[in-house]
Amino acid sequence: MTDDPPKLTAGPWAPIEWSIMRAAREIRRSFDTVFSDFGLNLSGAALLALIVEHGPLSQTKLGSSLQMGRASAGALVDDLEKRGIVRRQASPSDNESG
Repeated sequence: MTDDPPKLTAGPWAPIEWSIMRAAREIRRSFDTVFSDFGLNLSGAALLALIVEHGPLSQTKLGSSLQMGRASAGALVDDLEKRGIVRRQASPSDNESG
């Protein structure tokens, strides 16, 4: 029996995956820094870009386009709405009777 701790093993791709994750995190930080001058982060700026490009979108569509859940997209819209950056509108389909 040995007192040596077990060695961690990972596939040869593990350093590449880690490097990609670190690069992605640094890119996001860079974007957040740029957008902070406008009171936004990357997610907020991406949401605004979607609205500019496509017009009004449902919360579900915003979430799927931003690769986040509907609730997270809603929280982002709520924050931007409170700051007067966006205005939430009722969807015409919300008023249809079943």
